[in-house]
Amino acid sequence: TCKLDNAPAVPCVSGHMLTNIAGSPPSHTLLVTTTDDAGNFVQVVRTWNVDTTPPVTTFTQSPASSTKVAAATFAFAANKSPATYECSSDGISWSACTSPRTVTATVQGVQHFLVRATAFGNTEQAPAHHIWTYDTTAPAPPSITSDARVLAGGSITIRGESEADSAVELF
Repeated sequence: TCKLDNAPAVPCVSGHMLTNIAGSPPSHTLLVTTTDDAGNFVQVVRTWNVDTTPPVTTFTQSPASSTKVAAATFAFAANKSPATYECSSDGISWSACTSPRTVTATVQGVQHFLVRATAFGNTEQAPAHHIWTYDTTAPAPPSITSDARVLAGGSITIRGESEADSAVELF
């Protein structure tokens, strides 16, 4: 017989399926009793917990926020194991994936990569999401708005502007 938690014992055979065990209580105990024709019996007890909390995925490797390299490699892990993963890049449908995962930007601009984990039948509702910009366009040349004049003492002052998020070097 099989006795789950406080329910009455019921006849069971190998392969007996337990259903509707998710939720409360999270801990379950199964008592299985085997009896022979002479009335001798042996009992085995198994206890387990049902985990209904979805996993959380984090990136352990991702590209910089702006890059001129089209290929981006992502490594990720969930806080529960074993887990399976699905990935989506730039709005493409979810598909099975493993870590690490390399994606290639096909157009310049903002890119999105999402990954979600499933563990113990629970799928992550808020996927890990990384946003980066693929940019191979050189910045506009800086403008110099002041005269470069040598001042007393041999110093020089130059003023100007450059494109946002670019650096200006003087040689």
